[in-house]
Amino acid sequence: MTFSMTRLRSAFGLLLWMGAVSGFAQTVSSIPTHPVSKTKIAGRTLLTLSQGDLDSPALSPDGTRLAYVSKFTKDKFDLADIFIRDLRTSRTVRMVDSQRMNKLMGEKADLYVTLRWVANNRLQASVADGNEGGMDVTFESPSGRVLTKKFWPGPGEDDDAKADDPKLKAAFNKIGGDPDSLLQAVVEEFQIGPHRLVLPVRMNDGHRELWSVNTQTQQHRRIVADLEAYFVTGGFRSGRWSVALLSNHDESSRSAQLLAWDGSKLFRSADLQLEYRPQDYGLDFSWSNGPFSILSLTETELGLRAFLLWDGSSFYYINDLDGSSKPTIDAAGQKICITIPEDGRHKIVLKELHLPKAPVAPRPHKLISRQAQN
Repeated sequence: MTFSMTRLRSAFGLLLWMGAVSGFAQTVSSIPTHPVSKTKIAGRTLLTLSQGDLDSPALSPDGTRLAYVSKFTKDKFDLADIFIRDLRTSRTVRMVDSQRMNKLMGEKADLYVTLRWVANNRLQASVADGNEGGMDVTFESPSGRVLTKKFWPGPGEDDDAKADDPKLKAAFNKIGGDPDSLLQAVVEEFQIGPHRLVLPVRMNDGHRELWSVNTQTQQHRRIVADLEAYFVTGGFRSGRWSVALLSNHDESSRSAQLLAWDGSKLFRSADLQLEYRPQDYGLDFSWSNGPFSILSLTETELGLRAFLLWDGSSFYYINDLDGSSKPTIDAAGQKICITIPEDGRHKIVLKELHLPKAPVAPRPHKLISRQAQN
């Protein structure tokens, strides 16, 4: 009897192993859902800036400086200056004026500028020019000297070129995807590293899977074996975690979830409480540091935002950032800065940050997926 039970357990283990390596990973509906709790994260106000129409605040990693954009209209063109405020001395300097920014863009107008620090002495400005693309400019702070410039195309301009990339085609073929669906996969993909993409792949039999692909090494890993009625409408990398927004295009279900995984564990949120159709939302922003991330769901046409927090084991709605735009947080996780509309303009408010204490969360689902590499 002992020998038979041992053989039975061995056979069962073999079946599980065969299922894993042959591609029988979990479907979306088989992954347990985790509750989405509500929380507040903003404490007392430390600073308010309200002179002008202010946007895109960015706290330096060490939390000592605040960069922001001051927008204005001149001769019917939208322009912007970049300011940096030293939070220790309260001294504010204009690091880059609109005239210089205009020249960097080739004398174009209607510029929209967003900021982020790439180091304590380096500030990157992403400058969009309508639908014609834009560029990333990295400035040395506080001198304002240009260190790097990188141009990027407008929406959809490089989808065809990316779909024709031989490395991506090779990786896609190795997965076994339907060749005709490569362009659609490129449209829905999101990048989690220099050569690493997450792709929703339509297979030859018609069902859709979610894969992680390295176009340089040809390594690939299946995350979800069947997306069922869900579509990927955004995603990003946060430390060791990748997070995707899955929306159900069946309007009657009004269902959207967050999916988070780190290579061995897989989490799925319960249904998100969205005011409009789930397919109208995208996961278009994240702030991440260490164990937690702040995500932004945006309804594209109305520009409505819902902020959520992911701390590596639990999902939260942030219910005290309503009406604000993208927050910025210092690396120590002690300060949060938001932009709030007021009388047709926007002001910047700096507050203390209070992260929630994580509740006891359900156990994660084990990520089972086949891998292959050259």
